[in-house]
Amino acid sequence: HSYQVLELLQTLRSDVRNTDNPLQAYLLTHNSDYKKVYDAEKKITLLDFTQIGRLTADSDIQKKYLDILHPLLTAELDAMEKSAGLAEASQTQSLLRFLQVQGAQSLERKIESCLSDMEIAERRLLQTRTDEVDNSIARSYALICGSGLLTAFFCALSVFFVNRQVRQRNQAATLLESSEERFRALAESASDAFITINQEGVIVGTNPASETDRKSTRLNSSHITI
Repeated sequence: HSYQVLELLQTLRSDVRNTDNPLQAYLLTHNSDYKKVYDAEKKITLLDFTQIGRLTADSDIQKKYLDILHPLLTAELDAMEKSAGLAEASQTQSLLRFLQVQGAQSLERKIESCLSDMEIAERRLLQTRTDEVDNSIARSYALICGSGLLTAFFCALSVFFVNRQVRQRNQAATLLESSEERFRALAESASDAFITINQEGVIVGTNPASETDRKSTRLNSSHITI
């Protein structure tokens, strides 16, 4: 809300001038319309001051400036109100003496100085908050990038192990097939009989030598009893 505070500080500066201008016109002309404008601007000034106090409630340094500004602003508005009262009572000499004394106090310059100090403090606070947000965003980006890199690493590692398992399985299948081919070639060329049966006792393979020996055995060509 620092932008709102800065805007309200500028508005309050204008409020003080806008309150004084119709008052000066009223003192010169005694036109009651200027007095109505002055009364309305005075209320607006007080409302804006109160709003600044609410928005800067979390800032200790702004509270200190408000403690300085409040009596200055109150004194300025009280002086305006007294001027209006003297003008309304047609006490010209008293009004002139009061305005001469009031001008020496330079309340407006003090108010302006205090408002300027508050603007500087608020801009510094805004810069600090902006830096904190930027740093937070940078840390978030770093965390996101780090998480993404870590995820990519684990994905690559998973792909590596899966590919290795696939290669190992293919190599085992290739070795088994090669072993079976070597056994088949050995059995085909052997002079001894080779008969291959499964767990149910069914003959699933024979070699040429076994075909010759089968004539002299009781082995059934499709089933063997063990």
